[in-house]
This record gives sequence, structure tokens and C-alpha cells, in this order.
Amino acid sequence: MKEMISSTSKINKYKIRDFVKIKIPKEDRSKTDRTHLPCKIINSIGNDKYQLGCQFGILNITYLVRHLESLDIWVVCY
Repeated sequence: MKEMISSTSKINKYKIRDFVKIKIPKEDRSKTDRTHLPCKIINSIGNDKYQLGCQFGILNITYLVRHLESLDIWVVCY
């Protein structure tokens, strides 16, 4: 029972302007490309969907909270 509680507590709730990263599938990148795309949360849609923006612009699709990982600000601002 404790394991189930700790696994559900790992899901983060993000706020607008938080920095996150999303994983880029192997099919969409080469061996030298980065594995994650750093993004910023632009808008919250419902309880668990987010609209993201990155250095290339605002992404066309929304992402569920389970597909996002927290990102430290110092990684983005290099």
C-alpha cells in the first residue's frame, strides 16, 4: 500500500511559466540529437493537460502531466 501512495505522489502539478522537459522518441531524432526538449508551460487546460512553448515556438499539441518532467531553470538559461 505504501508503494502505491508514493508512486502517485510523484505526479507533479505545474504552474504557468514553470520549466519542464518532454522526451523525444528515438524515431524522431538521430544519435547526436538531444533526448529531451526543454519547454515552458504556456497554458493549463483542465487538470492535467498543458500547452507548451519552446525555443521554436508554441507546440501545436497539449501534453498530459505524466509526459512532463521538471526542469531546473539553470539548465535552460545557459
